[in-house]
Amino acid sequence: MEALNSAEEVGEVVEVHKPTADTSLGLTFRDPDDYPSLRMADGTVLCFIERTRPGSISETFLETGDRILAIEGTPCTGPMAAAKQL
Repeated sequence: MEALNSAEEVGEVVEVHKPTADTSLGLTFRDPDDYPSLRMADGTVLCFIERTRPGSISETFLETGDRILAIEGTPCTGPMAAAKQL
């Protein structure tokens, strides 16, 4: 997963290994209905982390406001697509 840290604005590749395909990463994306500025003119919806669940896998490497750019080399085209990939 390639993420853009909200504070540093630097892309960083983060490797996440889920014990099973059913394991939850414990993160929530910002809803574009609540944040209309996440919708781009080309139809892409930016993927920003809304929150991470305490004690979750994602809490150790992601924080609120981080932007997910790609997952396994595939550009993040929206929260729903990212959720399916994860």
